[in-house]
Amino acid sequence: MKKQETKIADPAAQKDRKAIKSPSSSTKKKRLRASVPDIATDPFVAFSLGEAHVFIATPLAAGVIVSTITPSPAPRMTQTVCGLTTPVQYPFMVLPHVVTVHAEYSDHGRNDASPTINVNATATDGSFTVDWGSTVQGGHWVYQRQMPVRHIPSGAVKVYSWAHADKGDIRGQNPDQGAVKTRLGSLEHQVVCFKESRPKWCQFGTDGLPSFGAPNGFGLMQLDNGPTPTAREIWDWQQNLDAGVKKYEDGKGTVRQHYKNVKAIHPNIPDLTDDQLRFAYYQYYNAGNNGFYWIPDSAGASWVKNPNAAYTDYGDEAVRFEDLVKAGTPPPGWN
Repeated sequence: MKKQETKIADPAAQKDRKAIKSPSSSTKKKRLRASVPDIATDPFVAFSLGEAHVFIATPLAAGVIVSTITPSPAPRMTQTVCGLTTPVQYPFMVLPHVVTVHAEYSDHGRNDASPTINVNATATDGSFTVDWGSTVQGGHWVYQRQMPVRHIPSGAVKVYSWAHADKGDIRGQNPDQGAVKTRLGSLEHQVVCFKESRPKWCQFGTDGLPSFGAPNGFGLMQLDNGPTPTAREIWDWQQNLDAGVKKYEDGKGTVRQHYKNVKAIHPNIPDLTDDQLRFAYYQYYNAGNNGFYWIPDSAGASWVKNPNAAYTDYGDEAVRFEDLVKAGTPPPGWN
């Protein structure tokens, strides 16, 4: 970390400096004494300031958790409590100032930055606390501060500046499985989440970062480019589930319209049964418009599975999981 110092001139100190004369002796000893700053003219010679902030009692560095996104009753970021490695003490004191803080996340092609929070730092020892409020975003924090320090006896002030963008991590905690299932509600939605989540029923990996599945999936419902998830949906498990459920339900309408269009071309083909639609709905969540589960046969008189397994495997497994749960023999990891 690079520390910049800005000295606010003290007229009295300047006057004192003018009164100081260079030593007349040419001895080495006296020359060395003259080169040492005089505490009477520069009181900050005796001031020692820690190079880094600390979170609780841990020196701030990459890998230090400065906030955790807790899962219940609703996702919320814990406060970040910071001080200095060397707290400011008498005869010095920190003057009130503002610290600006926000969170950034740039993994897997993301470029997310939370709104900036302005923290009023008023503690005379240099400590401050960040209340993240309604923000729910992890990654790492970015903060800047210009901290004015006063030498109480003389009134002289010096400003110490920091700007950090790579120290202090923000990580998430997973909700319990029961809370996830309750939020999802229907068995269909639970099956989609079970299929998608990695690890099962988890929003975050063991590192506290959103679980990711190539090429672009995030979180419990592996939200990807259809549509691209917001930063909140990546870090807030409830919003991730809600967005996934909406995607699944919207997909049902798209699937029904698709087969209505096909039937207009092949009027003799029967309507899909509810059981056939189960396969089609699940598959669409995974493949979208790239390929549909059922296609007309060569005569246009009946439905057959798409010969491309990339457009049927997901639906097959999802229906199998649903049937196993209904039969009371859920797949491993369900409970």
